[in-house]
Amino acid sequence: MDNFTSVTNKDFFTHGAWENEVIAVSLFFCIIFVVSLICNILVIVTFGSHRCLRTIHDKLIICLAVINLFISMGVPFYMIYSAALDYISNRKWMCLVVFSFPYGGITASLFVHLGLAVDRYVCIVSPARHMKIKSNHVIIWCLISITFGLSLSMLPAVGWNNWDSYERCVIEVFPSTFSLMLKCIALVILTTNGVIHVLLLNIAHKHSKNIIGVIRHIQSLHTSGKTSVHVKTFSSTAVVTVFILCGVSTLCWLPVLVMTGFYHLPNMDPLQKIMLSQILFMPILLNTCLSPVIYVTRNKHFQNALKAVLLRRKHECF
Repeated sequence: MDNFTSVTNKDFFTHGAWENEVIAVSLFFCIIFVVSLICNILVIVTFGSHRCLRTIHDKLIICLAVINLFISMGVPFYMIYSAALDYISNRKWMCLVVFSFPYGGITASLFVHLGLAVDRYVCIVSPARHMKIKSNHVIIWCLISITFGLSLSMLPAVGWNNWDSYERCVIEVFPSTFSLMLKCIALVILTTNGVIHVLLLNIAHKHSKNIIGVIRHIQSLHTSGKTSVHVKTFSSTAVVTVFILCGVSTLCWLPVLVMTGFYHLPNMDPLQKIMLSQILFMPILLNTCLSPVIYVTRNKHFQNALKAVLLRRKHECF
C-alpha cells in the first residue's frame, strides 16, 4: 500500500531538485524489469524444454518464476503512477492494479516458499509419502497460492476502501484495518515459513552427516585410502537452496511490511512518502531477479540445461 501516496504538489516531478532522482529511479526500474523478465522467462523455458526437470521441487520453482513475472509486471503501472500524471491518480482501477500486482505477488510467493519447504521436509522425513505427491497436487497448490494472494490484495476493489471520501489514489483510501490484516497474515506466514525452514535445515543437516559418513566409510573400505571420491556436501543440497531462496526473499519483503506504518505518521508529507515508496519497492523488484539467479547458480544440472537452451543444442537428461 506504500505505492499510493498522492502528489499534492504538482511541481514535484517537474521541479529541478527532483528531476534527476525521478530519472534515476525510473531507469533503475526499467533495467531491473527487463532483467527480471529475461531471467524468469529463461527459467520457465528451460524447465519446459526438459522432461528431466519435472520434479515436485522443480515445478514449484516454475510457479515461483511465474509469480515473479506477475510481480514485475506491476512495474509499468507503478512507473506510470510515479510519473505523477494527474489523471492517473484520479482513476480507481489504476490505483487498485498498481497495488494488486506487487502485494498479491508477495502473498502468493509466501505460499510457494512454504510449499518448497514442506516438499523438502516430506522428502527427507517420509520419502514414501513424498512419492505419492502428484503433479495435480502441485498445480492445485500454485493455483491456491496465486488466487489467495490476488484475492487478498483485491479486497478494496469490492468495497473495502475509502475512495468516495478522497477520490484520489492516496494511502488513506486503503483502511488501516485492511493494512493491519494484510501485514498480520504476511508476518504469520513468514514466521511459519521460517520455523519450518530452520527445522528442515536442522533435520537435513543430521541426515546429510549420517549419509556422508556412511559413504566415506564404504569408500575407505574399497579404496584403502589411496583415492578419494568427491562426496556432495550439505551446503550444495536442495534444502540449502530453498533456505537461501526463502531468506533472500524475506529480507527483500520485510522492509515493505514493516516500514508501511510510517506512511500514517501525521508529520510525513506526500513528497517524503513518494520517495520512501520508491526505495521500498526496489528490493521487491530486485528479488524477482535474484530468485532465478540463486537457483541457476546452485543447480549444476539446471545450468547444463540452460546452456543447451541458449546454445540450441541437445541436453542429455540423466
